[in-house]
Amino acid sequence: AEGGLFSGSIANTTYAVCLILRTDTLVTDAGFDTSATCANKPAAYTKYRRIGYIVRTGATIIGFIHVGNRFDLKVPISSIDTTNPGTSAVSATLVNVPAAANLEARIGVGINTGAGGGVSMLFTALDTTDTVPSNTVLNMRLTASGAGGGELLVRTNSTPAIRYRTDFSDGSVVIRITTMGWVDQRGQDS
Repeated sequence: AEGGLFSGSIANTTYAVCLILRTDTLVTDAGFDTSATCANKPAAYTKYRRIGYIVRTGATIIGFIHVGNRFDLKVPISSIDTTNPGTSAVSATLVNVPAAANLEARIGVGINTGAGGGVSMLFTALDTTDTVPSNTVLNMRLTASGAGGGELLVRTNSTPAIRYRTDFSDGSVVIRITTMGWVDQRGQDS
């Protein structure tokens, strides 16, 4: 198939990288599939293993470094940059993360509270219960006016999106999320 694809034409999408085996001849091969279960592999190949994902956008495969189950983008990219996000839950689609459920996105989070004071934030997977952040239920907090941040792992859905929510918002609250990479168990037990 075209460009190592099991089926179809090259497109801007997420591809599973599949290692496949013919048990009758013990021939191995590899290819790309839009199915996480390598469902479009040639019929003679009865065994498979997804060994990762690639993301193709703008007619280019996004560069990454792969070590074990960790995939680091060669160039981190801004996914979200918003002012006055409100206090309701926000579903945020991440840039350059494979569109596959149950990956852990590695995100850098920056918060600026300006003159607004402290902010508690909660970053969660969309299949968990939407929860209001507080001083005791949070995974990031700025206790006074200013800026801060850190790196988090948050499980994605297949779009790939996560949820974030603040306990305070005004025109001085700015949230920035940078995509750093992802962690993919690649079908292994955790």
